[in-house]
Amino acid sequence: TIFSVVNAVLLKPLPYRDGAQLVYVWADLRNRNVEDFPWAPGHVWDTQQRATVFDGVAGVFTGRTFMRAEGMEPEQVVVANGTTNMLRVLGARVAVGRDFQDSDAALPPPPPSVEPGTVAAPPPPPLPVTAIISDGLWQRRYGGDPDIVGQTVPLGNGNGRAHIIGVLEPGVELLFPAGVAVERQPDIFTVPRFDFAGANRNNVSLRVFGRLKDGVSVEQAQMQVDQIAKCANVPDYGWLGRSAPVDIALHLERPFFSVLAPSERLGHITGLAAD
Repeated sequence: TIFSVVNAVLLKPLPYRDGAQLVYVWADLRNRNVEDFPWAPGHVWDTQQRATVFDGVAGVFTGRTFMRAEGMEPEQVVVANGTTNMLRVLGARVAVGRDFQDSDAALPPPPPSVEPGTVAAPPPPPLPVTAIISDGLWQRRYGGDPDIVGQTVPLGNGNGRAHIIGVLEPGVELLFPAGVAVERQPDIFTVPRFDFAGANRNNVSLRVFGRLKDGVSVEQAQMQVDQIAKCANVPDYGWLGRSAPVDIALHLERPFFSVLAPSERLGHITGLAAD
């Protein structure tokens, strides 16, 4: 098949565990002629709850901020914010400390009720985000000190803080096709304290990828994404989804996608690969 020929001749192995099982899941807004659109957190949650063909579905987006600390130079860092399972779905290993767990993304407690005629107490400082740092940041900023795990450090402006729970193995990257606004080498991975299930489905930010179960094909995954998409609570934008193997997606142009995902589909799945 074209898949096997391209895979054998053109592609390097992915730098992930069982990389051939990784797929991208894109969104298209058919009625607005927009392709390869990010997903809303609520749609990611829908897919996580309903899909049975994946070992896991994760979402991520990246941005930049500053780390500041007394006695240290400020440093601009790349932050990857995502779901608690993003590293496990990717196949990345935590070398020091632990991986994320669902409780790391727990919402902060609601403020206490205020009795009439009383003055509300000042709100507590925001809870720190839970963070896993890259091996590169660990080496250059903390000298490879394992005691950084368990510490809380300033992150961003104001009262922003990050509680470091782990250090990644060397060489972890986020590989997406050119033109997708995801930075390849994050310094810090964090999970937001955020209600994915109840989030507004008009606010999109996440680039989505999944890990297929053993024996599941991309076509089978696409069929299930189509079914989930029919139940999605979205505006009338002609929202579609597409899927395909990550390794192929990083090397081929748009015509490939049109073969895997007819324009009538709601979601599309594509696959991850090294340059």
